[in-house]
Amino acid sequence: MGDGGAMDLDAELVKGREACLRLAWAEAYALLGAADAVRPLEAGDLERLAEAADMLGRGDDAVALLRRAFTAHAEVRAVGPALRCAYWLCKALSWGGEFA
Repeated sequence: MGDGGAMDLDAELVKGREACLRLAWAEAYALLGAADAVRPLEAGDLERLAEAADMLGRGDDAVALLRRAFTAHAEVRAVGPALRCAYWLCKALSWGGEFA
């Protein structure tokens, strides 16, 4: 991908983040998901995509994304954000009936 493609991807990420702020979950899910398909998202954007997935009733997607976000935060020793992801991951799994 050339520089134009990277700039387009960055613009899509900004639009996806803005969609999250507006609580436009379907738009955020589409934009951030498309960006993730091109280049793996950073931890904060993974959390945003997980939230959008959860709000759209895509629980399995939300769990997978939260796991990725947790791992990304843990790898750079960002304890607070990793704990936040772990909390929401625990909630998502227990709401889905997975208690072990």
